[in-house]
Amino acid sequence: MAWNVPTPDITHNNEDGFRFKATTTEHQMADPWDVSAHTWHELDASTAEDWGGFRVNVTNNGRVHGLFHVAIGASGSEVIIADLPLYTGGEINTISMDVTIPIPAGTRISAACSQDVRSNITGQIVGLKASLFSATPSFTRLECGPFDLSPGNYGRWATVDSGGSADTWGAWTEVSMATSNYSNNPLKGGSLSHDYAYFGVMCNDNFNLAQQVNHSWFDFAKGAASSEVTIIEQLKDFYLTEERPVLSSAIQWFPSDLVSGDRISVRKRCNITDATDRVSGVLLFGLR
Repeated sequence: MAWNVPTPDITHNNEDGFRFKATTTEHQMADPWDVSAHTWHELDASTAEDWGGFRVNVTNNGRVHGLFHVAIGASGSEVIIADLPLYTGGEINTISMDVTIPIPAGTRISAACSQDVRSNITGQIVGLKASLFSATPSFTRLECGPFDLSPGNYGRWATVDSGGSADTWGAWTEVSMATSNYSNNPLKGGSLSHDYAYFGVMCNDNFNLAQQVNHSWFDFAKGAASSEVTIIEQLKDFYLTEERPVLSSAIQWFPSDLVSGDRISVRKRCNITDATDRVSGVLLFGLR
């Protein structure tokens, strides 16, 4: 999608942004997509103009796992339009993401979160005025997952292991997990619930803060077990002692023909064989 230039016109939810933390009800929520169980924080009572999309900037006060939700609608009638992970791994405690979901003038925007540890988050929603876009996007929902929603591991991602042989592809692994409350995830690699026009991935160090330096590659596929068809090939990451790898710093987006019912799997190769350090976390994103 092309941008018109120059592009000086943006709008903020307010100059001070937002600052809040999960309530006791939102602490390790079994179903963080239960809109009625959240405390929604109003960010904009009524947008002054049409937005072609928006940017979400969130800073996490420490390594707190969980989800951040953006919703539209009147108080008590919120509808979630976008989900984000609060913590993507290593020493990365911020996330900034553009969401190409249009919001018409006069819309109320709010946000909520669920956390494994109740801790303040701060940030801002930046509206990207519709006049900046050559065409208005048609998307209505951004989803991500799957997340571990069980107590003790709340907010962690699905994992993939490259195996015990260096520089050799490990086995295809379904992007799912056998944990309590897993079925509440709207985006599950075992069987997609929706068609997606764009598909995205993030890969991290499995929240390992003492990982040794290594090179890692990732393939993603769709299809039944033993009949995988590669759809994303050899995404490379380099893990340094600073714990800020690129694939957990930004979502990798791709045009998609994925449809409801598709099974998503991942495999990895790595130049190290340490049983802990060779394991990565994987999170999927879908735009529809």
